[in-house]
Amino acid sequence: MRRLLVTTLVLLVVVGGGLYAMDRVSANYAESQVAKQVSNEVAARKLTSQAPAVEVGGFPFLTQVIGGRYEQITINLRDLSNGQLTLPLLTIVATDVDAPLDKVRAGEGPITASKVTGESTVPWSAIVTAVGAKGLVLSGDDSGKVHVSGAVTLGGLSVPLTGGGTASVSNGRVRFAITELTTTDANVTDTIQGLIDQYKSRLSYEFSVPKLPYDLKLTEVRATVGGVRISGVAVNVPLVT
Repeated sequence: MRRLLVTTLVLLVVVGGGLYAMDRVSANYAESQVAKQVSNEVAARKLTSQAPAVEVGGFPFLTQVIGGRYEQITINLRDLSNGQLTLPLLTIVATDVDAPLDKVRAGEGPITASKVTGESTVPWSAIVTAVGAKGLVLSGDDSGKVHVSGAVTLGGLSVPLTGGGTASVSNGRVRFAITELTTTDANVTDTIQGLIDQYKSRLSYEFSVPKLPYDLKLTEVRATVGGVRISGVAVNVPLVT
């Protein structure tokens, strides 16, 4: 009886190990195919990035393969750049992915996701450069507000400034604007105040982010502590064609 129990346990371990190995082989194959497609997407948009890192979520993966439907596929793209602006990290999440086993085996038909979302954060240093706010410090908070501080030279004088602004979506582009700008110097003259107002009007700026893979459409822009977070979404997306 004891020998039978030991034998059974050994068989379960062997079978379990074999299934896990098959599971990972299947997952690695799917991940490599999606990574190739993402690289093609990046090149087609004349962008550059590091090699995409792809992870298939859900376990056991083998049952997802057999069922032809994957819970989630996560893609991380680092240093995605159009030559003017670089996104340090773009995270793409595809959910409810349809990939019938017979089509995958035959290499036919697309692997599609019901929904794909993308998110990245543009660092404040890049925003300062984009809007030409040299001398100012831009920052954000958890409420989505933009804060401005620092000093600029106006009328030959170094003028300490403080204020706030907004970050939003405008026709598929990121719109950044300083809406409030005042000086902390109580002795400011009307002339300097006029120069401050003129300077503020020049700090409104729109810029395009790199064309996102899978035709992700920019849907939200929000100021955060780490920078301006951008979010995009697309539906019924072919991950692999």
